[in-house]
Amino acid sequence: MLFNSYLYIFIFLPITLSVFFFVARRAGETTAICWLIAMSFVFYAWWNPAYVPLLAGSIIFNYWCGRSLQNADNRHIAGAVLVLGITCNLLLLGYFKYAGFFAGIANALSGTEFLVGEIILPLAISFFTFQQIAYLVDGYKKIVTSSGFLRYCLFITFFPQLIAGPIVHHKEMMPQFQESRIFCFLSSNLALGSAIFIVGLFKKVVIGDSLDGLVTPAFSAAELGENPGFYSSWLAAFAFSLQVYFDFSGYTDMAIGSALMIGIQLPVNFFSPYKAASISELWRRWHMTLTRFITEYIFTPISHKLARLSLKLASNTWLLLILASVIPLIITFVLVGLWHGAGWNFVLFGLYQGLLLSLHAIWQQMKRAKRRKFTIPKSLGVALTLLAWVWGVVLFRADSLTGITAMYAAMLDISSLSAVKGASLYSAAVVVVLYALTLILPNTEQLFYQHRPRLSDKSLEKLRISATRIHWKESIPCAIFFAALFFTAMVFMTRKIEFIYFQF
Repeated sequence: MLFNSYLYIFIFLPITLSVFFFVARRAGETTAICWLIAMSFVFYAWWNPAYVPLLAGSIIFNYWCGRSLQNADNRHIAGAVLVLGITCNLLLLGYFKYAGFFAGIANALSGTEFLVGEIILPLAISFFTFQQIAYLVDGYKKIVTSSGFLRYCLFITFFPQLIAGPIVHHKEMMPQFQESRIFCFLSSNLALGSAIFIVGLFKKVVIGDSLDGLVTPAFSAAELGENPGFYSSWLAAFAFSLQVYFDFSGYTDMAIGSALMIGIQLPVNFFSPYKAASISELWRRWHMTLTRFITEYIFTPISHKLARLSLKLASNTWLLLILASVIPLIITFVLVGLWHGAGWNFVLFGLYQGLLLSLHAIWQQMKRAKRRKFTIPKSLGVALTLLAWVWGVVLFRADSLTGITAMYAAMLDISSLSAVKGASLYSAAVVVVLYALTLILPNTEQLFYQHRPRLSDKSLEKLRISATRIHWKESIPCAIFFAALFFTAMVFMTRKIEFIYFQF
């Protein structure tokens, strides 16, 4: 069920909210939670009811593992339960997402013809798997408190963040589900949540979806082995970087807005990544909860183990950098690439990002070694970061190695510049204007900063969030402006284009 659909906006969401608050007042909080869980399963089942038992089974199994970890007095038993839980989660994810990919690799290497058969990827499996792995690890560390099966079930299935995140921690959500305030209807929550939802809807359907016409023709031609031309290939790459920006940023806003209507705060997941002056800063701003997860549960453990190895071998600064930063970054981002999809393009995308981040880490170490405060102008850093990102998104968007090769060949073929036409220049102007808007205008967090619509997060402190002159407030002019945004989105919503991150 798409956020950008009449069904969700005019039927599912109003019914879910109305009955939730009515039942909470008349029948109590437990009944209201049961209703919210039931509607979350309906939300999930709308795509394919056959996978509801899979989601339910995953929830029951992980809840049992979590309770076992919380109650385990013996460290060895707790470790065994943790390994069992993580292994089963990864095997489930691996079968549905990677069985065909790895079977193809095995067949290519050994000359066999092992067939896995057609496997349909269950919706949101990557997100609810990661969320539950984090829950198990936190349970092993004894930082998770028991809150009952119903609230755990709501923690996993809560429909605003079920399909594509944000990836939330148990400690962030469960205390909120236990607060009585969320069971009381507040018009201020509805107004604030609706305004944020409208911003996201406008980003998605009016801007993001409209860019598809600049992206698909060039990448489709490349998949056929054709040369899209220098200008069209670069335009498609820049346009896709904007499309995925507005698509995912729009989804995040709609998820946060939907949750706020109930009074639940989700963590910020997107904070103007194209304003970043380095690739590491871009990743701190892009899909922030995924970056937080991979840093805490993948990069940091690998880095600490390799750092200890470096100290045993020799106290060499560069060896420490390679073992504690470069190698962990490359391993982590290859895994991030695979998380996005089972394909060589995603592996290459992850490897490319890992190498960029490694180069940035080396650059930072060189600056520290020379003890000079040499810095490049921020505007140049932003431009270089954006150019490196755009070059890499070709790997993310292309469907095959053929498409990647053809696109990169076209992007280096300056001989086709003479084929540029007026209409194409108009498209380029649109792309330039949209990039300018991402750099100049405040983001959603800044627009609503005074109302604190998100969970507090230490990672946001470094971003120095502050109020801006342009901000939302409960007033008639704001109401008129957001109504105009909403009706404009309604006009564009005749095209039902799924969110890009739904495929993950």
